[in-house]
Amino acid sequence: MAVLALAMGSILSCDTADQDVSPVISPDTKPVATFTPNKSTASIEEGDTLIYTITTDKMIERALTFAAVQTGGSANEGDYTVASAVLTPYTKEVQMMIIFTEDNLPEVGEDLQLEIGVFGIAERYLLRPSSENEMLDIDIVNVNDPGAITIAFGWVNKSLDPDDPDDMDLYTFQGIDAWGAAATSDNPEIDRSIWVDDPDGLYHVGFDPYANSSETIDYTFTIGYPDGTIEFLTGVFDLSKIDLYTLDYFEPYDTYAYRLLEIEHTGENFTITHITF
Repeated sequence: MAVLALAMGSILSCDTADQDVSPVISPDTKPVATFTPNKSTASIEEGDTLIYTITTDKMIERALTFAAVQTGGSANEGDYTVASAVLTPYTKEVQMMIIFTEDNLPEVGEDLQLEIGVFGIAERYLLRPSSENEMLDIDIVNVNDPGAITIAFGWVNKSLDPDDPDDMDLYTFQGIDAWGAAATSDNPEIDRSIWVDDPDGLYHVGFDPYANSSETIDYTFTIGYPDGTIEFLTGVFDLSKIDLYTLDYFEPYDTYAYRLLEIEHTGENFTITHITF
């Protein structure tokens, strides 16, 4: 019996030894991704494109999809566009573009936090565990048109019908001659009719409250000056005081507009007077 026990022990020892020397897949055989931007990511202007070159130190036989996920910030999906990048099998480099929208709307600067990397669980396993995603914290810098004064007119929608919201039109003019109009049904309406190269003189901005559901209209002018500065003017248009405003008729548009801004244009300078009652 002692001999049999000794023999069985020898067999078990051999089995254990075989298990101990079984090959183990090392994570070192997997690639590491490196992210390289074409410019500083601390501050990006509207209209700019950030290009990331993504490289791996090893080729693999599987495709890797790199994407960007917003993790924070005041920006929204309308402020930037990301094109996902697919690293094809047996290659080591791909580029991802992040395009920042030039919306021509004067606004305060925004910030954006992004994470760039591989997010699919199966694909993530193809990278070495030490391969970390890229974390971005970007200040998005507002850009005004350098050749014109940008005027955005927004209002509080007080309509109770979601299918028929309040709508206003914006008109810019010199004297009584129509200069330009913003009648897009957008809120805010944006107008860039007064250019730096236009004749010096007095201009006016008026609006037509033709689709309004309230006795008062709460509005905000956001002014983008050619030098990059921004000014905010808020007011309430009270229809009970409508006779106090100057009303102009524009034959080319067959419409009326009430004056809200007076703009003195001198060279590259614009001085604005807000007309309120």
